[in-house]
Amino acid sequence: MKAAVMHEFGKPLVVEDVPVRPPAGNEVLVRVHSCGVCYSDVKLFKGLLPRERLPALPHILGHEIAGVVEGVGPLVRGVEPGTRVGVHFYATCGRCSQCRTGHEPLCENLINQIGFTCNGGYAEYVTVPGRNVVPLPGNVGFDEAGIAADAIATSVEAVKRTAHVGLADRVAIIGAGGLGIHAVQVARLVGAWVLAVDVSAAKLEQAAELGAHECRLHSDMGDCGAKLFDVVIDAVGRQDTVKTSLRLVRPGGRIIMLGYASDVSFSIPTPEIVHHQITVSGSRASSMQSYVEAITLLERGQLTPLISRRYPLEQATRALEDLSSGAVSGRAVLDIADQS
Repeated sequence: MKAAVMHEFGKPLVVEDVPVRPPAGNEVLVRVHSCGVCYSDVKLFKGLLPRERLPALPHILGHEIAGVVEGVGPLVRGVEPGTRVGVHFYATCGRCSQCRTGHEPLCENLINQIGFTCNGGYAEYVTVPGRNVVPLPGNVGFDEAGIAADAIATSVEAVKRTAHVGLADRVAIIGAGGLGIHAVQVARLVGAWVLAVDVSAAKLEQAAELGAHECRLHSDMGDCGAKLFDVVIDAVGRQDTVKTSLRLVRPGGRIIMLGYASDVSFSIPTPEIVHHQITVSGSRASSMQSYVEAITLLERGQLTPLISRRYPLEQATRALEDLSSGAVSGRAVLDIADQS
């Protein structure tokens, strides 16, 4: 099969022929039709994650995967060849307390993180655990199902299960990129009033079209909504956006850290956290429950997936570079197989 292989961090991916690994035991082989390009891929590509989180090379990126089941291992039940599927990218034990309570990204016995610790979907085929595939409704396309694994499901997780956003909450979402633009829509769906903040006027225009009640450039936030928001979701994770979050959140409110910068650390003023009883929480990726809910939202037409650019597999490096430079709004995807 063809795959875009990373041989060195920061160097162009090499499209080459690599062996297909047949499914064993409870695994399935998926013919990849689409794979989203996430900013986490950029961090891996550049080698910016902590050393212990970097994969061994050579490596195949890609965790937002959708395609068709090509074959199944002898222990697989309930999944047949020819089934259109999306892939949840945390391969977990399914038995620990975290898995049993729907916190799969925190699995105590994590087996693999597809596209991170094992080969992913920048390839014509990928072999994954059978329990990780979710059948797709007929009206949900491969591109949409692929980005649902992270860009949409992670937003569902942050808005509904970490922040517990509810009817009439005031929510500020800082960063209107691939995660933030979908978080805006999810927050609207649960009845919140939503402010979108970004450095890009074009991204804010898209946020307004997709439901944000108000949009502000980050540079104009000095006079905006101080201490008015029940929830602030920071999809960027820099020192300046954390300061903005603290300025916006009301006493007793919640700050959800959704984005992060691997090579940046910063301080949070503890007196302000304590005196105003601010809750600061991280929200890591998504549970299987949130992924299934993301697919359901797409099926019902309740959410508009924002895919702004599509690339062939041969242009995987360009996709990463465009995303890194800020040239991509929403999500980019690799269209790998015939989408019919």
